[in-house]
Amino acid sequence: MKKFRTKKAFTLVELVVTVAIMSITAGVGIGIFASAMQNYSTASVTASEQEKALEIEKFILDKARLATTVYYITNDSSLNGSYVDHIVKDEATAQLNNSTASGGMLTVDAGSTYAKYYDLDKEETGGGYVNIVKSTTLQVSGLDNIKFRLYKQKAELANEESRIFNYLSYKITMENGYSISGTVLLYNCKNVTFDADDSSFVEYTKDGEFTVGGEGNTFNTGIAFLKG
Repeated sequence: MKKFRTKKAFTLVELVVTVAIMSITAGVGIGIFASAMQNYSTASVTASEQEKALEIEKFILDKARLATTVYYITNDSSLNGSYVDHIVKDEATAQLNNSTASGGMLTVDAGSTYAKYYDLDKEETGGGYVNIVKSTTLQVSGLDNIKFRLYKQKAELANEESRIFNYLSYKITMENGYSISGTVLLYNCKNVTFDADDSSFVEYTKDGEFTVGGEGNTFNTGIAFLKG
């Protein structure tokens, strides 16, 4: 039986080229994988923040539409001493000013990233007395701040109360940068005083923009939507 032998084999150059190509392919693959993981992580964080921001927005929309009274809450005395019609120093004062009201509050403690929701419900105790029962319904983490602004839109430059609509604008910003903004019509709100301007169809409150939470904020802040 005849045996065939061959002296053919890979040359050193061929081996070097093969290893180089495999290294490049592996590097590209790792880069693509790393980029995909980073994109997934970013998308996951954004989705989580979006969900939380929408929860906060839902609370604002649900409570604001039914509110007869809206209060900004802050223990910053430079604010709550000047605009007493819609700014109060704490949650207890908001409830005291509306002792028979129900509704809800959203608060953020100084230096905290947690938005806490409270439902307020009336409880009849007999003899004509009413207690307000406060219950924590939800707590959302990862909030940076919420910016609110109260204003009214006039159908005419003259202040005809029957043709004026009050609004609350808001911008919710989460820790990692996701934000959502909007405006809600305050159908029944009566306690807010606006800075009169007969030359404009829009009037704002004197305090302007109010911020709940925020990095470096040293005051307990919040907003209350009360009805009744």
